[in-house]
Parts: sequence; C-alpha cells; structure tokens
Amino acid sequence: MLQSSLSTVAVVGLGKIGLPLAVQYAQHGRRVIGCDIDPQVVETINAGQSHVQEEPELATELPRLVREGLLSATVSTTEAVRQADVVVVIVPVVIDRSRK
Repeated sequence: MLQSSLSTVAVVGLGKIGLPLAVQYAQHGRRVIGCDIDPQVVETINAGQSHVQEEPELATELPRLVREGLLSATVSTTEAVRQADVVVVIVPVVIDRSRK
C-alpha cells in the first residue's frame, strides 16, 4: 500500500491492466503520469477518452481525472519516472489461441 507522503505515481504501460490501475491510483488522490509507447494511446487518454472498452467505469472516470489534473499520459517514460515517487511497470501478457 502507498504511504500518504507519496504523491506522484508513474504507470508504465497503459493497456487493459495499466490504464485501470492508473485510474485507481488517481481516484485515491495520487497524481498519475501514465506512460505508453503508442502516441495514439497517449493522445486518446489526454483527451479524456479510454481505449480500453472492457472497463465501463473508465468512460466516466477518465475524463474527470484528466480534467482535474490527476491523470495525464506521455510517451516520455524517462521524464515521467523522474517526476514520480513510485513507478509501476506493467508488462505485456500475450495469450495464444489455446489460452497459454
């Protein structure tokens, strides 16, 4: 669990796991800088829109958190990490047709 003295979290990887996690941190009062290598993902998030459709709550929470300045996205992971008190890295999980 995060200590109250930690104010900025960098979440590296804004896919199906990373974006909902970033939103959770922001909902709990942390400033979150999300990082992704895909500029389209970053642009969409900074516009307050979610590219992750499996989590319906993101459609309402993401725009609010972006508007309130609690969540932003960048392709510059290095800069985000420099600003962060905590860094969370989400690694890709690849599942084949046989669910392995």
